[in-house]
Amino acid sequence: ASVESEEISKVSCYPNPIDDQFTIKLENIESNSLLKIFDINGKQMYYTDLHSENELLTLSKNDLQLNAGIYFILFVENSKTTTKKILVK
Repeated sequence: ASVESEEISKVSCYPNPIDDQFTIKLENIESNSLLKIFDINGKQMYYTDLHSENELLTLSKNDLQLNAGIYFILFVENSKTTTKKILVK
């Protein structure tokens, strides 16, 4: 029997903590994935569908109206969810 290796998608956000603009880098992702940003109270601040294998999203805290505090990046690929914590100054 052969063992299939499963590529793990990588989600990174920099800089973190965030002063103004920030970048979310996604590598080796499945098409039909999605990315959301939530505040500490669970309010959705951002949403996007992802369609290519590698994505580089450059976002601004002002455009997203992110006040200082803790936020969570939620990345959903197939049935797997990855969460990253980010801090906005």
